[in-house]
Amino acid sequence: MTLYFPHRFKQVVDHTREHRENIDLRIEPIAKAVGLTQGQVSKLMNGTVKAPRYDTVGRLAEYFNLSVRVFYVSDAEAEQILQAAAENSAVLEDVVQVHGLDLQGLSAEGRSTLLQMTRFVIQQEQERKQHQAELERQANASKQEKAAHKTKRKAKALVA
Repeated sequence: MTLYFPHRFKQVVDHTREHRENIDLRIEPIAKAVGLTQGQVSKLMNGTVKAPRYDTVGRLAEYFNLSVRVFYVSDAEAEQILQAAAENSAVLEDVVQVHGLDLQGLSAEGRSTLLQMTRFVIQQEQERKQHQAELERQANASKQEKAAHKTKRKAKALVA
């Protein structure tokens, strides 16, 4: 797999800036959170580092609550991953707001657990919608089958 890091890191930062309000995108907090110097993060952000170490990419992905995979895939696949992350983030922010949670007061483990729970709820809702769509598809197919059978009976009656 090819690493699209410089371009992708900018894309991740821009996408995060656009879709998430609860994450600090300044160099200092990112550096502190991922265990790098401010100079190292600056070089990552401005594209000077073309192929950072895998563990560095992993820590950055964790900071942005993304799969490390986002840095290794094509633009189209990365866009899907980022869009899913934005949807998860929106749901997470709704959960936090509705329940009056303080994300800043949560530990990294607490935020991770909350995000996992949110993802589980999203997955369950998606599965419910898929199941409902399948039931509707089956009901429509049954109606069409009954209508076709009725049409055949009428055609037979006319011929006889």
